[in-house]
Amino acid sequence: NELKGEENNTNAIKHYHEALDIYTHNQTTEKRSIINTLNNLGNAYRDLSEANIPTAIEYLDRALELCNTQSTEQD
Repeated sequence: NELKGEENNTNAIKHYHEALDIYTHNQTTEKRSIINTLNNLGNAYRDLSEANIPTAIEYLDRALELCNTQSTEQD
């Protein structure tokens, strides 16, 4: 049911934002956890509605940027 899926995505977005807040304030969090959460947020916004595509792209871009930074640090 489409309404149930929208509700699930809305709840997921809420929890991903909570996780992101925790991860970004915790000095011991691995960047990989932040990258995964940003990616999950982007996917959840994308799945929520077409109107949220720009927001989804913002989160996916942030994940990619952080991923590239992590990759550079490991080289």
